[in-house]
Amino acid sequence: MNLEQFPNLDQFFGGYFHQDWDLEDTDAEAVLNRFLLEAKSSTVEQVCQEIDKLLAIKFDEKELSNILIYDLGCCYNPEFQKMSNRKWLDWLQSYLKKMLQVTVKIG
Repeated sequence: MNLEQFPNLDQFFGGYFHQDWDLEDTDAEAVLNRFLLEAKSSTVEQVCQEIDKLLAIKFDEKELSNILIYDLGCCYNPEFQKMSNRKWLDWLQSYLKKMLQVTVKIG
């Protein structure tokens, strides 16, 4: 996989869902809320776009898991939320987009 296609996802997963994510936050939603507080809205939008690109490539579940872990440095296991990797990425993206819209309306 070409990581140059996903520079924001690499930073996002490596910076927020790293191996010690659970020492900083209680769950994935808390991680996302911290990201939303710290990141520029343009970065959040780019992360959402890169999730789209990643999901558009029809990886099977094992391939997607390997990409998340070994290529993008994601140490979160979506089984905590009883989700597949694909479903979890959909959930992440949906949550970020929803919160981004709320932030735009408030700001």
